[in-house]
Amino acid sequence: MDGQSRDIRKILVATGLTSESLGAVAMAIGLSERLGAELHAVHVIEPMSRREADALPEVAEKQLAIASEELEKFAASHDLVGKATLHVRRGEPEHEILGLRRELDADLLVIGRYGKGGLKRGSLGSIAHSTVRHCQVSALVVEPTFRGMFTKIAVASDLDADAHVELRRALWLGRALGVESITLMKAYELPMGYHTILTEGQARGKLEEVCKTQADELISKMRRDGDPRVEIVSVEGPATRAVPQMCQKLGVEVLVVSTHLHKSDSAGVLLGRTTERILNAVDCSVWAETTPELAQGWWTAIKGLFD
Repeated sequence: MDGQSRDIRKILVATGLTSESLGAVAMAIGLSERLGAELHAVHVIEPMSRREADALPEVAEKQLAIASEELEKFAASHDLVGKATLHVRRGEPEHEILGLRRELDADLLVIGRYGKGGLKRGSLGSIAHSTVRHCQVSALVVEPTFRGMFTKIAVASDLDADAHVELRRALWLGRALGVESITLMKAYELPMGYHTILTEGQARGKLEEVCKTQADELISKMRRDGDPRVEIVSVEGPATRAVPQMCQKLGVEVLVVSTHLHKSDSAGVLLGRTTERILNAVDCSVWAETTPELAQGWWTAIKGLFD
């Protein structure tokens, strides 16, 4: 098996103390119990300007005290008491969540798909979007309706040289949750000019055959005793459309993708364009997997901008 997935020893879940964050909290609790992982929960309140904080320090302290009380009440109502260390931060949510993630050296960030704006089908909330986009470890974006463990797991892969990243995590997740099988999805598109030598059916058949061969080779390298079996599904169309449609058709509950899929040319983000568009389009929870190697590559690219 190529390498190993980062062990999940410490989990950070972000909550806005709203119903939209309940799925993320439930998932974080479930995973921490299954994995024996340390659990932390953070609630971020709006920043005060430096002028306001200097002029009204008692107000700033009172706001933090109230936020701590609200988080404790939320914890008591949603099974976090005794299971998670609670944190209250003040500032921009993305900055504070990612900053605490680094301080704790958490291995997984769990966050709800939507914020206070409520359900927005086919899109991420702004906080989830920007946080996952820049997270240097794996992030799990959870639907607000989630209340139990995932049973239908799929992984989207381009089957390239780095494809072990997402499949490795999907197999790990399936094994951890006791799932018997997972689905490996590969989207393909018919190349321009295929019709000059083949019919549409012939071209599609050849591409599906190659997809299956590549997937079988990858699975044989990655799967080990105790892992769930892998069912292969190849579908015609751009991944950003075909994968979400297949997830909906199969009733997928969590889709595992890699942050490296078709990397962005910009070194300022970890999340590739294709992954980002898939994450926005699916109607299920998404595990965006990264690895130390991918994160290191991101930092190398950043450094290169200033060399």
